[in-house]
Amino acid sequence: FSMHQSELRVTVEAVEVESNRLLWRDTIAAGAADSIALRDGLMSRIRDGLLPALGAGAPTASHVRPRNADAYAGYLKSLAISNDPGPNLEAIAMLERASTIDPDHADTWASLGRRYYDEGQYGAGGSEAFRRSEAALRQALALDPAQISAAVRLLVLQIDAGRLQDGYGIARRLVARRPDSGEVHFALSTVLRYGGLQEDSARECDEAISRDPTNPGFRTCSATFIQLGRYDRALDFVRLDSGSEWSRLVTRWVYQRLGRRDDAREQHRQQSPNYPPR
Repeated sequence: FSMHQSELRVTVEAVEVESNRLLWRDTIAAGAADSIALRDGLMSRIRDGLLPALGAGAPTASHVRPRNADAYAGYLKSLAISNDPGPNLEAIAMLERASTIDPDHADTWASLGRRYYDEGQYGAGGSEAFRRSEAALRQALALDPAQISAAVRLLVLQIDAGRLQDGYGIARRLVARRPDSGEVHFALSTVLRYGGLQEDSARECDEAISRDPTNPGFRTCSATFIQLGRYDRALDFVRLDSGSEWSRLVTRWVYQRLGRRDDAREQHRQQSPNYPPR
C-alpha cells in the first residue's frame, strides 16, 4: 500500500503459486481516515474482480458491514493485540466498546467471542468467560450466518464440553460448505484430535495451514503433532503465534522432549513467571 497526501492506496494481487502467474490485480483508494470506505472498496473489488477470475461466484450471504468508523477502528486495532492474558483483556475492552457503539457488526462479535474464549482457556475468566464467549459467537451468527470464524469457535466450545459426535457432524458440514476455508479444516482437525484420530487430524491441520499459512489460531494443531512425535512439524504450528507466552511454553515442552535442554532453559528464562495463570 502507499500513502499520497491524505489518500491511502492499496494494491491487491492474486498469484498462482506453482506457475507464479498473476491472476488478478487491482488498486483501491480511499481517504486515509476512512477505514470503512477502504474496506467496502476492497470487498467490492474482490467480489466483482477476484472471484470471477478464480471461477468462483459471489458469496450467497451478505456480510454485515461496519457502520461506525470509531467502532471499526477499535475492532481493527484489536486484531493486532496478543491473546496473552494481559493484552487479551485490553482487546476485550476495545471490542466491548465497539460492540456497544456498533452492535450490528458481526465480525466484532465473532472476535469478541474468540477473546472471551481465550480469557476462559488461558486467563482467569473461568466458566463466565466461556458463557460470554458462546453468547457473543451466537450473536455474530445471528447477524451473519456465514460468519465462519464464529461457527468454528462455537464448534470448539462444543468439543471442549465433550460433544464430540455432534461436533464431528457439524465440522463435516462446514467443510462441505466451505472447503476453501482453512478455519473449517482446523475445526475438523480439532474434532479428530479429541476423538483420538491423530493421523486424520494431522492431514486436516496440513490442509488448514496450506489454505491460510499465517493464521495464529491454528497454533493448537501443534498438539496433534506432539502426540504423533512429529516435533519439528509441531513447531511449525507453534511459530504461527511466535512471541506469545503460549508459544514459549509449548516450545519449551517440545525442546524437553527432543532433549534440547539448553534451548528449553532459554525458553523458560523468557517465560513470564505469571504464565500460565495459577
